[in-house]
Amino acid sequence: MVTDGDVEQMVPLDERVRRRWLAAFERRRTAGTSDVFISYAAVDRMWAEWISGELDDAGLRVAMREVDFPADSDTGGDVPALLADATRAIVLLSQDYVQSPNAAELWKLLASRDPVSGAPFLVPVRLDNVRVGPPFHDRIPVDLAGLTEQRAVEALLEALDQPVYPRPAASVQDDNGTPRRRFPALEPPLWSVPQRNGTFTGRRRTLEALRNRLSATGAAVVPQALHGLGGVGKTQIALEYAHRFRADYDVVWWVSAQQTSVVRSSLAALAEQLGVPTGDSVTERVRAGLEALRQGRPHRRWLLVFDNADDPAQLREYIPQGPGHVLITTRDQAWAREAHVVEVGVFAREESVAFLHRRIPHLADADADLVAERLGDLPLAIEQAGAWLAATAMSVSHYLELLETQPLRMLEEELPPTTRPAPRSPGWCRSTASASAARPRPSSWRSARSSHPSRSRSRSSTVTGSSRRCSPSTRRCASAC
Repeated sequence: MVTDGDVEQMVPLDERVRRRWLAAFERRRTAGTSDVFISYAAVDRMWAEWISGELDDAGLRVAMREVDFPADSDTGGDVPALLADATRAIVLLSQDYVQSPNAAELWKLLASRDPVSGAPFLVPVRLDNVRVGPPFHDRIPVDLAGLTEQRAVEALLEALDQPVYPRPAASVQDDNGTPRRRFPALEPPLWSVPQRNGTFTGRRRTLEALRNRLSATGAAVVPQALHGLGGVGKTQIALEYAHRFRADYDVVWWVSAQQTSVVRSSLAALAEQLGVPTGDSVTERVRAGLEALRQGRPHRRWLLVFDNADDPAQLREYIPQGPGHVLITTRDQAWAREAHVVEVGVFAREESVAFLHRRIPHLADADADLVAERLGDLPLAIEQAGAWLAATAMSVSHYLELLETQPLRMLEEELPPTTRPAPRSPGWCRSTASASAARPRPSSWRSARSSHPSRSRSRSSTVTGSSRRCSPSTRRCASAC
């Protein structure tokens, strides 16, 4: 015997650990094959990742696909190919999922793969209390809303006919010391972030790309800088990222970065919340907090958002190093030397129309398109227009007429406090003019302009480049600003 009888039996091995070791020595199947296919809405990606991790621990191979990703996307692969070897498919039902234009068709495709007898191929998992209609109501979902983590795991594995084993009492870290994923229903221990924007719309590609880069393993993650004109929605994207992916972090801290004194105060407050030994001065607390982040103590998974950062030279010493993530919003191109820059442009037209529909459900598609066209699809202007139209019940034709004749009043007029969008910077309407300039106008509009002598001459924009494609309202706004 190897141990000469000193060892009579092995120490009991946790079943989840045993399964991971077993999977490491099993013969791998062809790349791209999977046991379980997961379809999810973009806002529910953390749930998809958590479920994927739990199923991986159970020895299952998983393929995930966001329901609205286009077929030509380089992420996730083609749905039929992903389904080729899958034995089960999970659909994460939520309010956002059932509203997806692709959800019903995909549901029917997955349901059609149910065998004549035996376990169904399609397993719906409901994440919230959404009431579903056709075609999503043809089977009883697994409800995760309101469940504890242990009970959610059990319900998930039971639905897939997998054995259920007790979870380790202390599952904070994996064997290699890497912190385990957090149950998405739980909040980070340290959280200081503004309220989520309930009307946030679109930006799927930007958020998914950010998540992919920040969640990549094997290399240090450089800061990510959202760069663009004022009013394109950089802050809103950062805010949505912080809320959407908060379950992946132990610390999420928002820093208003326009003034160095405010940055220092915010970092000093974070140091106190981290519980690290600090001195009496702000400088000592800032230094101690940054060092704690660098060392990953007491938390390795952290996200700091520096909003409205200007000159990087003034903030460089306050950008933390270490295992966490840094997200920056800025209009200063100099950040390209300090971070990976993500350019943020205006809305795609379908995003503008979708946003207006969220504020004004009865608005006709043609009217929403007219408003978006006139405002150059600038998110901040679209937000203001939606708030104005919702608060006043004004017709779109009247709104556009006033926008043409009184642009400053319409773009800067204050609304009732309950409907007023976020405060504007004094020159924010310049971005409207610039955004409109970047949008090609309809051919009939260009023809009318070119035939008018007073409008055939090129004019210089107050923002950048030429204003030849600006609508009269946004051009007047730019000159007035």
